[in-house]
Amino acid sequence: MGSEKIQASIIGSGNIGTDLMFKIMKNSQYLSMGAMIGIDPASDGLARAARLGVPISADGIDGLLALPHFQDIKIVFDATSAKSHLVHNEKLQPSGIKVIDLTPAAIGPYVVPSINLEQESDAPNINMVTCGGRATIPIVNAVAQVTDVYYAEIVASIASKSAGPGTRTNIDEFTETTSAAIVNVGKARAGKAIIILNPASPPIMMRDTVFTYSATVEPEKIEASMHSMVQKSAAMCRAIA
Repeated sequence: MGSEKIQASIIGSGNIGTDLMFKIMKNSQYLSMGAMIGIDPASDGLARAARLGVPISADGIDGLLALPHFQDIKIVFDATSAKSHLVHNEKLQPSGIKVIDLTPAAIGPYVVPSINLEQESDAPNINMVTCGGRATIPIVNAVAQVTDVYYAEIVASIASKSAGPGTRTNIDEFTETTSAAIVNVGKARAGKAIIILNPASPPIMMRDTVFTYSATVEPEKIEASMHSMVQKSAAMCRAIA
């Protein structure tokens, strides 16, 4: 690859997509912004992207496909909604672009980077589960590495102000996809996910709580496994930044 960065596009100019754009532009060693795509010409996210010199389109997925440099874009992050992602993925797959799904659509394999990124990295569509899932499923998996987890439950509490229209549209899919990934990736026998939109002002910081019902094992083994998983997660974040 040399020093040339990989061009990436973001579909979804809301809170999640805009935040990701800033992270790529400020921190990424490997990615550059090829385009920011939305459906609202008055979107604040599109306006910010334009001010930063990022190519934009308010014509959705068709606008992305029509960009003159579309063939140079190798990765597309979809930060819209689960239902919209079904359409976006169908239109992107023929191009051979790597699609990273930030919605709970779960078309591709569930991926929680600190657990199974290497195993699933060749998939044409990677489902990143949910924000709450990525934060909590490594902990469930860490417990499952040392004892049987009969049931795992996660509660994700986020500021209502941070939840845009796409996030609110995805509430049902959030619980279903995260619950499935707790079993599929976390290795619990059964799982449940709950999301809380807290309207407190000033807005709260995101907080995730994990509960497991598991077979008896020395607490020290669970603590050591969780500590190892936290270190692995932190190291992976530094490596892919």
